Amino acid sequence: EVDGEREIETAINNVFVCNGKYSGGGMCWGPKASLCDGYLDITIVEEMPKLQGVLHLKKIYDGHCLDLKGVSWVRCRKFRAMSQEKIRVEVDGDIVGTLPVTYELSPHKVKIWC
Repeated sequence: EVDGEREIETAINNVFVCNGKYSGGGMCWGPKASLCDGYLDITIVEEMPKLQGVLHLKKIYDGHCLDLKGVSWVRCRKFRAMSQEKIRVEVDGDIVGTLPVTYELSPHKVKIWC
């Protein structure tokens, strides 16, 4: 669910909720993200064979993940993910619970100079 309105229903491999461009040791899953714009950038990776993901690692690190087939992107202020299955939620490499989960920016909570 995006901003409480638009729903995206698809089988996925991974979802990246990005406030900044980089995660996981330099992988660029949020190439259009900005810490200063007040939005979350959501990168959705549909189900794909693991080998296909491995073959595209260079594009992921170079910031071209959105050019890959099966990868889509949306910008929002609030994002909610849910599943009928028990799916683990990982934040910065740590498992923090299971779906459902809601991400929302809190404007003006931390000042960042860009």
